[in-house]
Order: sequence, then structure tokens, then C-alpha cells
Amino acid sequence: MAEGGRLVHQGLERGWEPDCVAITAEGLTRSHIRDLAERLTATDARIIEVPERILTQITGKDNPGAIAAAFQ
Repeated sequence: MAEGGRLVHQGLERGWEPDCVAITAEGLTRSHIRDLAERLTATDARIIEVPERILTQITGKDNPGAIAAAFQ
């Protein structure tokens, strides 16, 4: 599991295959997260938009980044 734009980006750069990606609506307003989401659509990953409270539950962090990905 990678949480935050930088870690998700690094996972992709290392050739990790994303399985499922959760992104907040607010995150999609940020250009670097939007660019990352566009890159992720070229993969077989399931991409879902979730409220921040759900991303908080997924990551177990009180203040999660705008994106989290589970890699295979």
C-alpha cells in the first residue's frame, strides 16, 4: 500500500503494478494528482473516487494524502 502522490508515483516508477487506487475528489483538483490519475488509467488498476473519510479508513491515517494505491 502506498499513500500519497509521491509514494504512488515512486511505486509506478519502480515498475510496481497497481491493483486498486482510491482518489479523493479534492485530490483531482490538484494537477499532480490529476496527472498521476491519468497515468494510472493506462494500467489495469481499478480506480475509485472516494470521500476523504473513506481514504482515512483505508490508510489508517488521520490526515491521508489525496491518493492511495494497493500494488501487487
